[in-house]
Amino acid sequence: MNILLWVLQGLAALVYGASGVMKVFMFDKVSKDVPSFGALPREAWTALGILELVCTVGLIVPAAFHGRPALTIVTAAVLAIAGVTAWMLWPRPAAAPQARQYLNVSACLLTDPKGVAPGTPAAPVWAAMQSASLATHVMVSYLPATGPADVKPMLNTLIQRQCGVIVATGTATGGVVEAGKANPHQLFLLVAAPGSAAPAATPNTTVVSMAAAPGRIDQAIRALAAHAPPPGS
Repeated sequence: MNILLWVLQGLAALVYGASGVMKVFMFDKVSKDVPSFGALPREAWTALGILELVCTVGLIVPAAFHGRPALTIVTAAVLAIAGVTAWMLWPRPAAAPQARQYLNVSACLLTDPKGVAPGTPAAPVWAAMQSASLATHVMVSYLPATGPADVKPMLNTLIQRQCGVIVATGTATGGVVEAGKANPHQLFLLVAAPGSAAPAATPNTTVVSMAAAPGRIDQAIRALAAHAPPPGS
């Protein structure tokens, strides 16, 4: 039994002694090849290395000279506590970002050729849609119409995508009222430019001013989310 204990003490002393020497005297060289050394400050590694060297002596000397053999037990306990402390202080890996779950409904924006770039009429409208999407998990997207002739085909594309709310801005508002009449189960918001003549609305087509657009868009998207089936259904 004593021989087995000596063998275990010798192995422990060898492991902790080598580890302590590496941390105290060879840190710069070893840390280049061991990325995990970057997890704690160098001062922490040095302190741990010194503790390991002191405990290495404590593992061997007391029992070898029959003086205070209980010190060996204390040394082993200190090493165990140091190991647990280092484990507790070890930085935890950042949690993997979770993919955002969207509801099974969407809101779409049709813009003029300038799209949603800053300073365009569609920029504040798109910002309002993104803000509502963050709050409701309704997926939002936009399409820029390259010219007046493309407005109708683009509207048909959004209708076929089953966009529950379709918003149109700038020169892309032409044909929205007609599209609303032909598709009564989808809501259309026409954002009128300042000074422009607003076309007559229909039950599912609402004409709003640029100033009122953010609030009306938020309201429409929240209503769409309230009646949406749960994700994955």
